This record gives sequence, structure tokens and C-alpha cells, in this order.
Amino acid sequence: MDLKTELINILNSNSKTENIIITNKKRRLLKKAFNERINLTDKLFQGYHTNNKLIGSLDDDELEINMIADVFKKTPAISLKKASNIVYKWRSEFNVFKKEEIILVHGIKKYLIVSGFEKYKELIKQNKAKVKTRGLDLSKEIYEMFSKEDYSNSDIIEKKIVSNYEDLENYIKPLFNESFTYEDFRSKIILCLDRSGSMSGKSIEMGLLYILYMVKLFRIREIFFFESELEIIKLTEEEIINNTFIELVKKIYTETKGGTVIDNFLLEMNRRQIKNKNIIIITDSDCDPINNNTTSPFHEVFKLNGRYNKIENTTFTIINTKTEKLDFPYLNTDKGVCYISGNNPKNISAFIKSLCLASKNNVNITPSMVLECCLDIPELNIPFNINYNNSNDKLKINDDTIKLLFNAYSKNLPKKKIFNYDNINNNNNDNLIEPEDIEQVEDNEEDNEEDNEEDEEINKLEEQWNEVIYN
Repeated sequence: MDLKTELINILNSNSKTENIIITNKKRRLLKKAFNERINLTDKLFQGYHTNNKLIGSLDDDELEINMIADVFKKTPAISLKKASNIVYKWRSEFNVFKKEEIILVHGIKKYLIVSGFEKYKELIKQNKAKVKTRGLDLSKEIYEMFSKEDYSNSDIIEKKIVSNYEDLENYIKPLFNESFTYEDFRSKIILCLDRSGSMSGKSIEMGLLYILYMVKLFRIREIFFFESELEIIKLTEEEIINNTFIELVKKIYTETKGGTVIDNFLLEMNRRQIKNKNIIIITDSDCDPINNNTTSPFHEVFKLNGRYNKIENTTFTIINTKTEKLDFPYLNTDKGVCYISGNNPKNISAFIKSLCLASKNNVNITPSMVLECCLDIPELNIPFNINYNNSNDKLKINDDTIKLLFNAYSKNLPKKKIFNYDNINNNNNDNLIEPEDIEQVEDNEEDNEEDNEEDEEINKLEEQWNEVIYN
């Protein structure tokens, strides 16, 4: 059965009226039918090439390996991540055997697919293929590699980190010039991460990713980790410049342990008599005020005669990575403190840019500044500004800004397809279904096929798809 016939059958199935109802089930069937013809990893693991030939039947290993590598090259990021997990499992089962032994014990299909994936990795190293990062949780992938001490896929992860890092670097680079340098910014920043037991999971993963990017970008040579004890990690500028990201991960990353004793860090800041700094503390709520009154040692900082009275003219930015949603709790609770909640990876660039803006303009970081930087990204492309120079920041946004936000939100909603279905059987335009007669179900599945270099067969299939579905 060709694709066109199969799509028509799916659309006509279970239709009790003349109108075609696009249900979730039909959408899944349509997507499955189309993807099977594209022959990405689903069909690959069933044992077939893009030309429907059985894997291992062409009597040319090199040709088949290249064909399989091409499939991985075209596969979207999330599907590729799932496929790579299977490949690594297979590879771990036979990495001590010779080719003939692998084929004998595990079969030609597994051998060729694993070899094809290794070929794909070589293409990435040679810059003949691009890594896929869209939709992936890179922070989790990096931390799992570190915690399991499994660096077998480190070359691919390195490429992913570099890709995201370059986007970040290009995003903030315009802020710097001869009058405001990276060194100027670095001299005002102190980085501190809570690594207590409660930070386990997403909190520590995202916190370390913040640290990794900022260390590399601004060449920050000292990092503070607190739990029951205080640890200070020191790096040289040469290490930061010359080391790969994976090498920095091995030096910077840490596991969670112990209790939450921020007092040790604050005593160290007091001992150093810190002045005119912006201290960034990444934690999971230990610094949060409770009814404007808390026993947390952090809030002793703001008492004139408290135990940390040698910390002067210093602001604090508290990043709570426990929750995913971006939020600005406890507004105006503590003077000189900006509380930010949210561990969404998209917040990282905006947060770092807002820190740079605050330092450049000699103002305290505020929630409005962070919010503005979150919205000032290429994919929104809207020219609005929020006044963030007000020390009594209350996140006031006027009606015009709200309209711009709404327009940007609407612009970035997933596009809905209009399913105009022409009944092929009698080929009569009178049977054309109008858009209002069709129930549309929003597709929440990620369908980002980055850099999909489609061959002639796939182009023909897409033409059939468009002819039947989109008319």
C-alpha cells in the first residue's frame, strides 16, 4: 500500500458522518504512517534501510554503515537521544568482541546499526553533521555523564554544550566593549552553589550548568560550594581557556551531600570583608524568607550589627532552582536582594544577560530586568522595554507592553493545520470539507527535524502528504 492510499484510509476510518473528524488517534496513525516512510530510527530498529532493503542484505558493509549513519544524521534531537540509548546498550554488550564474533553472537543488524552510529559521530567530529540540542534536557545529560563516570559519549555532549554556549556568547557579546569588559564584570561577581542533599536532581543539574557556562564565559576562577562544610574550587585562567567543557565538568561538577549550612560561606565572605560585589547563590529555597522573618543565617547579612557586618555594599541574587516556572517571589522583602525561582534552561541566557546589564549600568539586578531579558530574545522579536532602574521594583507593565506580549505569545503558538480533505473516490469539489466542519486537535508532540537533509524519496513522500492532507 502506498502512502497516499494509507493516509486516505486512515482519514476515512470510523467516520459515521460525511465530515472528517481528526481525532488524536488518527493524528497518531497519520504521523506513524508518514514517519515509517521517512524511515528514521523506528524503521531502522525494525531492521530496514530507507530503501526498504533488509539490513545486512546488501553484501557491502561500508555502504550499509553509511546509509545508517545518514539516517542518524537526519533524525530529530529527541528521537536521536532515545535511539542513542539503545545503541549504547548494544555496544556495551559486545565491545570486547571482534567483528565476526559480534555478528555471530548478536547478529548483523546490531553490528551495522552500532557501526552506523559510530560513523555518524565521526561525521560530527569532522563537522559534516550537526549535533541536535533542541528539546533536549542538556543539564540532565551532562550530570548523568558525570555522576556515572561514563564518558563514552563525551564527544557528542561536548558538541552539544559548545552549540548552546556559542548561542549564549553571541547573545550577550554586544553588551561588552572597551569601556565595559569581561574583566570588569568578573571582578564584581561571586558564584556560590548549594550542594546539600536536598539539591539532588534537577536543582543541582541546573545549578551546575549555570556555573559551567559562567566560568567559561567570564573566566571566573573561584567557585564556592556549601553544605555541611564549605569547599572552594580554584581554577587557573589557562585551565578555563584551554580545557574542553568535558574537562571543566570533571573539575567543577560535584554530587550532593550533607546538610544546608550557608553560615560557613557567609563567614568566609565576612572574613574577606567583601565589598561592592554581587553574590550569586544558587540554592533550593534555604535563603527564602518566611513571613518576612526567618532563622536562616542568610538574613543576618542585612543587620547592621550582625555577625556578618564586614560585608558591605554587596547585593545578592538568589536563584531557586527547585521549581521550573520562572517567578519573582518575596519582592522588596530584603533590600539589595533579588529572589528568582525557575530552572528552565531558557532562563539561563536571560539571567546572565541581566547580570551583565546590572553591572554595566551600576544598578541592582531586579525581577523586571530579568523579565525583560527573558522576553528580549530573537524568537519573540518584539521591541519593548521595561523600566528596571527603580529600586522599588514592582514589575509594573503598561497596556501597550501587555499587547506586545500577547502578540508575541500568539505568534509563537504551535501552528494549526487546516485539513481540507477532497474525497478522492468521486473527485468532486462539492465534497470538499470546509475548515469549520473539521475538529482540529492540537498536536503537542515535538516535531523539530533540525537540518533534515531529505533525499529525493522523502521529498516525493512529502509531496504526497501535502496533496492528501493540506490540499
